[in-house]
Amino acid sequence: MKKIFKAIKHTPILIAIIIVVLFFLPTAIASSAETTKKAIIVALGIDKNEDEFELSFLTFVPIANQNFVENYKVISSTGDSISKAIDLAGLNIGKEVTLSHTTTTIINENMLEEDVIKYIDYLKRTINLSNNTSFVCTNNSAKNLMIEIQKLSSGDGINIEEIIAKNRDYIYSLDNTLERFCRGYYGYEKSSVMTYVSLENNDAPNGIDATPSDGGGPSGSSSGDSSESSGGNSNSKMKKIVNDGKTLLIKKGKKVGELDREELKSVNLFTGNFKQGTIKIDDVNVGEFSHADLTYLIYSQGSIIKTFFENGIPIVSVTLKIEAALEEILANDKKTEINSEISKISQEIKDLIEQKVKEKFALTLAILREKKTDILGIYSKFMRSNKKEFEKYLETLDDKEEYLDGILFRFSVKTTPG
Repeated sequence: MKKIFKAIKHTPILIAIIIVVLFFLPTAIASSAETTKKAIIVALGIDKNEDEFELSFLTFVPIANQNFVENYKVISSTGDSISKAIDLAGLNIGKEVTLSHTTTTIINENMLEEDVIKYIDYLKRTINLSNNTSFVCTNNSAKNLMIEIQKLSSGDGINIEEIIAKNRDYIYSLDNTLERFCRGYYGYEKSSVMTYVSLENNDAPNGIDATPSDGGGPSGSSSGDSSESSGGNSNSKMKKIVNDGKTLLIKKGKKVGELDREELKSVNLFTGNFKQGTIKIDDVNVGEFSHADLTYLIYSQGSIIKTFFENGIPIVSVTLKIEAALEEILANDKKTEINSEISKISQEIKDLIEQKVKEKFALTLAILREKKTDILGIYSKFMRSNKKEFEKYLETLDDKEEYLDGILFRFSVKTTPG
C-alpha cells in the first residue's frame, strides 16, 4: 500500500485524475438523465393554415423493452406563430424542445406559396435546427405524414431516414439537406430543390405500405390547441408513403415547378454527383443487336465543367466520364443472355449513350429555362471564372433572370467499359 501511495505522490497526473473523479463522479451518478429534461425530436413537421401554424414532432420515447423496437410518439401544437407553437409543444411534452437531433424537416406544399426561408431561418437561429436535416415537402399535411411514419417506426422499426432521406450516391437522388437549400437560396442563383414525399392510397404502384406488419397500434398523436391537422385533410385511406424521385424547383423560397425522376437524373448526369445508376437505350440496331432495348449499369467518374466565352456568347462545356456495363438485353419482348462478346462496348454504343444523355439533358434544361431556375449553379461558375464578361452579358438582357436562355451548352460523354 505504501508503494502505491508513493507512486501516486510522485505521479502528478494520477493525483489530478483522482481529484477529477472524486469531484465529478458523485455528481454524474446523482444527476438525472438528459432525456428527462429535453425531448429527443427526430423529425419536425410544419403546417400552415391561413394565419395558424401547426407543428408536429416525431419524438423518441426511451422506454425499456425486450423487443429492441424504438418507440416514437407524434406530439402536435398550434399557434399564431412558430415560436408560440413551440412553447405550447414544450407544455404538452413536459420537456424542453430542441432540434439538435432532428434529421428530417417536413413542410406542407402550401407553405411554398410564399418565401419559406423566413420560417426556417427562425428555427435555425433560435431552436438550433441542424443544417444536415433533410428538408422535404409533402402533398398532404406534414402531421398526417408524420403519423404514418410513426406507425412504421414503432411497428416495424423502420427509421424515418430510411423512408425520407435518399441515397445521395444514386442517380435518382439529390442532396436534400437544409444546408444545400440555403446555399442555393442565398447564392447568385436564388434557386433550390426539395424532395417531394406524398401520401397515396394503398393502390398506388410505388411506395411503402404505412400499415405496420403487426397491425399497428395507436398513432401516439396528441395535440396542443387543436387535435385536427392543418394544411391538409386527414384520410384514412392514405396508407402508402411515396418517395419516387419527384423534386420541387424552388426560386426565392417559392415553388415554381418540379422535376420527375428522369429529369432529376439528367441533373446528376450533368454534375456527375452520383456513384451508380442505369441508362436505357431503346431499339438498338448495331453489331450483334437487332431492335434490342439495352440497359447499362453506369458508374460516374465525375464530370469536368468549364465556362468561357466565344464571340461574346457564354458557353458551358461539360465532359461526363462514366464506366458502363451491360446489365440487361430485351429483344422481341424477351430477355437475352449476356456473354463476354455481346457485352463489349463498341464505338456505336458509346455514341448512342452520349446521344441519349444529350437528349435527356436538353429536355431538363428546357424546363429550367422556362422556370428561370438555375439549380446547376451556372451563374456562380461564370462569376468565379468569367466575372467581367458575364456581367457584360447580363447587361444585354431585358430580363436578367433569363440568362440561361442565351448560354450555349456543349455536352460530351466519355464511356469506358465497367
